[in-house]
Amino acid sequence: EQVDRLLLGASIAVNLFAWAPNHLGIRSNRLFESMAAGLPVVVSDFPNWRAFVETHRCGIAVDPHDPTAIAEALRGMLRDPELCRQMGANGRAAVLSTYSWETQAERLRMALVEGRNIP
Repeated sequence: EQVDRLLLGASIAVNLFAWAPNHLGIRSNRLFESMAAGLPVVVSDFPNWRAFVETHRCGIAVDPHDPTAIAEALRGMLRDPELCRQMGANGRAAVLSTYSWETQAERLRMALVEGRNIP
């Protein structure tokens, strides 16, 4: 309930991680919760994360160690509410069509049926 309240009151979700090998893959529930809530996202500029937000046109990747870059990204997004609305809608659509529990359950079921590993 508290997460839902916070997401409903937010304009942008910030999901920044410091560089570390275990942060390079996209394993953040917070990212998908933010996207499901229709929020545009600011993420760490790691190759997988950048490709993800660019593919889904749902946010911006920035250097997580550069406060100026982070602030500029946030200011730019806040100055363009239509861009934020569109990025948020794109992220929500991606979650509903590809990253929901329902779609992932089907993916897991098919992998089990076919006897293959899930990446």
